Amino acid sequence: MRRERRLFRKATMRRFGLVLLAAIMTAAVPTWMAAAQTPTRGGTLRIGWTPGAKTLDPHYSVEFPERYACYLIFNTLVALDHGFNVVPELARAWQVSPDGKRVTFQLQRGVKFHDGTDFNAEAVKWNLERILDPQNKSPQRAPLEPAIASVTVVDPNTVAIDLKKPGRGPSSSSSGCATLRLRSSGSPTTGRRASRTWTG
Repeated sequence: MRRERRLFRKATMRRFGLVLLAAIMTAAVPTWMAAAQTPTRGGTLRIGWTPGAKTLDPHYSVEFPERYACYLIFNTLVALDHGFNVVPELARAWQVSPDGKRVTFQLQRGVKFHDGTDFNAEAVKWNLERILDPQNKSPQRAPLEPAIASVTVVDPNTVAIDLKKPGRGPSSSSSGCATLRLRSSGSPTTGRRASRTWTG
């Protein structure tokens, strides 16, 4: 008889414990869900920083540590996959002219820079011309200037890059498209301390 009472008490305590646990979980979940659904503005964002990184302006970036941050922040026209194949990124498609001297990019639609500025062919042209302008002294000019003759806006979502020598398109290092990181032309652009506005 005592054994039966002990088993009954244990079974009762287990059931009571489970009911109590279920009640606590039921009370806790709505509070957690409410906190997760209510964003809080302001505060402090703490980030890890790679020593040696001196700028977040991709047009002035030359230090290897800056690449880690820049490739996480800025998009490129095309990207390289794990097999080093050229794949679309901000450009959804491209064609190379028969003579190899013009690469025409069709751009992704609906992309915005974080300041709300539309990403379009004008933004691509602005970025390339900013790099190529000798007055800006961009270190990115050296690999692009010998290759790029001009940049033409065909329509809001199409841009053409005319090359000085025939190339193979984005797969060619001469086009600079796989490494060109784009920023908004709506940002202040005074020297190296210009504010950074990016896609992505």
